[in-house]
Amino acid sequence: MKLKFATVVGVRRLAVAGGLTLALVGCLGPGGGESTTSPSVSSVDGGALPRFSVDGGAGAPKDAKAEAGGGTIDAAAQAETGQALRTADTDGASAHDPGTVGYAEADGKDAGPPQAGQDSTPAPNCEKDKFCVQDGDCPQTNCAAGQCMGGCCIVAPVADGKLCSDGNACTTADACKTGVCMGKAKDCDDGKDCTTDNCNKANGKCVSVVSDNFCLISGSCVAAGQASQSSVCKSCNPAQSADGWTTAPNCCANDTECPAAGVCDKPVCDPATHTCGFDKKAGCCTADAECNDGNACTNDSCDVATGVCAYTNAPCVDPNPCQTATCDAATGQCKPSTKAGWCLVDGSCLTEGTANPANACQVCNSAQSSSAWTTAIGSACNDSNPCTYNDTCKAGSVCSGTPKKGCCLSNADCAPSGDPCAANVCDANLGVCLPKSVPGCCNSGTCCDAATNTVKPEKAACGGGALSVEYQCTGQAIQTREISPGCDGKSPTGCSTQTAYLLYGPWQNVQTCPANTICKAAGSGQKPTCESTQPAGSCANSCGGQSATGACYCDAICTAAGDCCKDYVTTCGCSSGECCDTVKKYPKDKGTPCGTAKTQWQCNAKAVQKRTGSPTCTGKNVCSAATADIKWGAWTTTQTCSSTQNCVAAADGTSASCKGSPAGTCMGHCGTKSTSSCYCDTACKGLGDCCADFDSVGCGPVQTCGAVATSSCKGKCGAPGTGGCWCDAFCESIGDCCKDKAICGCK
Repeated sequence: MKLKFATVVGVRRLAVAGGLTLALVGCLGPGGGESTTSPSVSSVDGGALPRFSVDGGAGAPKDAKAEAGGGTIDAAAQAETGQALRTADTDGASAHDPGTVGYAEADGKDAGPPQAGQDSTPAPNCEKDKFCVQDGDCPQTNCAAGQCMGGCCIVAPVADGKLCSDGNACTTADACKTGVCMGKAKDCDDGKDCTTDNCNKANGKCVSVVSDNFCLISGSCVAAGQASQSSVCKSCNPAQSADGWTTAPNCCANDTECPAAGVCDKPVCDPATHTCGFDKKAGCCTADAECNDGNACTNDSCDVATGVCAYTNAPCVDPNPCQTATCDAATGQCKPSTKAGWCLVDGSCLTEGTANPANACQVCNSAQSSSAWTTAIGSACNDSNPCTYNDTCKAGSVCSGTPKKGCCLSNADCAPSGDPCAANVCDANLGVCLPKSVPGCCNSGTCCDAATNTVKPEKAACGGGALSVEYQCTGQAIQTREISPGCDGKSPTGCSTQTAYLLYGPWQNVQTCPANTICKAAGSGQKPTCESTQPAGSCANSCGGQSATGACYCDAICTAAGDCCKDYVTTCGCSSGECCDTVKKYPKDKGTPCGTAKTQWQCNAKAVQKRTGSPTCTGKNVCSAATADIKWGAWTTTQTCSSTQNCVAAADGTSASCKGSPAGTCMGHCGTKSTSSCYCDTACKGLGDCCADFDSVGCGPVQTCGAVATSSCKGKCGAPGTGGCWCDAFCESIGDCCKDKAICGCK
């Protein structure tokens, strides 16, 4: 069989009968040119390989392509030289020579039939070192096997359909076809109109890219701007997310889509605007002021981290051993309550049954009262009265017994004495009535007031007639008055002629001097006379004005002196002095301020007060600072003492100031000795302090002593009495002080 062949870059493919294609590789002529071969084949159809010889020919060009008999060159199988192989169907015909095996020139064109000098006889000079020696020298592929035949490589494709791998991850079902491994392109179409689908050659995976202006959400294509059917706040926004819904800022469809900003915030979605807002959670707090459980006994606070109010009980401290303090929920104040079996009386804790040291009829009975003494009615006691027996406690915490027959219990049991100055009184120690003088009482004497049986006051009339008379001139009138003795105010017989107690009767006119005369005073006790001659500078009948001669001025005191001396100084005139009117030459009126001002101090409760006074003229050219002549102003408060101070004033009124409580306090010691050197009476109870002179602060008025006395305070006021009691300053002139201090003015 005669074959035609073509050289393609050192590889020759031969189409032979039976559909067999042979590729001759490296078969070149001695000069490197193309050779023609006439192999002798015993059975081509049987698969026997032909023998052929190679003639010298032109060198083969690179990358030659050709068609033969309508065949197609699919790809170049790589030979040792790296050049492409040409394939052709064996039953095809050349465009130049139908029915023969076609061949291609080096430039890819059909070379046509063999030319002159190209015969098919075997080449006698095939050098082995230029061709193959064994099959291993020939190319081997998945779809083609090379064999060394006659020094030339013949590549035969395997049967089409053999599985292979073309090295491309993006193909499937790879199989050999005409000596080439080819596969079917992988189908990456996801069926979505909005995606561009490709295969990644590196790993063979399909890649889908969402198109611009689209989102792929839950497998569905959504155009940009299209809203979600499930929420008005969600839409496709490829710029934010191409595979999910984008929520509009601060937009909501319901409350669950709104975030909370604080612990007490309750998210709320406005259905009209689809915007989020906040309501406050019920019972949640953000400040202490929002917590109030209505119980004043708790400290209310807010835990801002959790928004929960906390209420803790306020502590109460027990004030003393017998009381328990509890909080009043209405006021928040700690209130004490006395424990069972205890009493709290006057600040002292007492156990059940404790007796009052000051009154045996009073005991602690918590069932009756836990804050006051309870009268132990019917219990035995001692009323210290010798006129009673079977003494028992009665209502009002009074201890009394059955009166003894013939024994006095009070002054009312004693018969009147018939003498106003001697009263029958009951002696409590003896139980008998005894006469007792009434202090200050009298029933005889010129200075005893028979109506009241008391001594008449000073300067009271005591009879006996006038001691003397005196005269004076009052203008033209001659006047007289009587001078009588008066009572001294101390004794019922104290009718005294001492000047301090004399009584002066009223002035009475006894004569009026006629016109053109004057009343002229005579000697002491002598009646004035009416004189017709007026002395020069006389003030007679001109007192209080210009004199008759006009030479001097007269003041009112001249009425008792008569004439005004020519030198104006002796009787009514003056020329100098603080109380002299040096212009009018007569003394200034009585009461005219003069001299150095005085200051007086006093205490008015806790107020420190002072007033200013001025000496005054007496009307006789004398400036007097006597107490009666000082003209005082109103009292003014300069300081108010605090609750821990008292106002203390000097006895002479020269000073007053606020001072702290004296060391000698009577608090809790009234009716007994104080904490220092003074004694306290029962009226001081609760008032605080007692002065060192035993004149206790705030004590009440003097009480009238009763007729029965067991302990004398006479001469001992402000000190211990003779019978075991304490006497206060008020007891002076009262006489006796009872042991229980009940009728002495000591309470």
